[in-house]
Amino acid sequence: MPMADDGPDDDDAAAAPVAVSFLTVRDVDLKGRILAVSTATEMEALPDGTLHRLPYAEFERRVRDCMIMGFALVESVSDERITVLVNAAPLPKELGLCLLLTDEHLTS
Repeated sequence: MPMADDGPDDDDAAAAPVAVSFLTVRDVDLKGRILAVSTATEMEALPDGTLHRLPYAEFERRVRDCMIMGFALVESVSDERITVLVNAAPLPKELGLCLLLTDEHLTS
């Protein structure tokens, strides 16, 4: 996935195909995992300020075309909530953020 600060000559990552799978907190042990915070969102703000859920095909396209804007460490997980520590600005969670699973864990 391309990073938000990639330059115009760094297009080799964007050409690679990306597998998209929808996971829930029951599918993967997220505690201590490092997630990538993407620019993709599940919701779209309309001109009148209301939120509209995107069709899955459009959401999937946005995931494939998104950029990584930061990383988050999963601090705790329950059936209804994930608490993450982020290295970026506050995240607009009402838009249905897309956090991408990485292979990285906190090791200390």
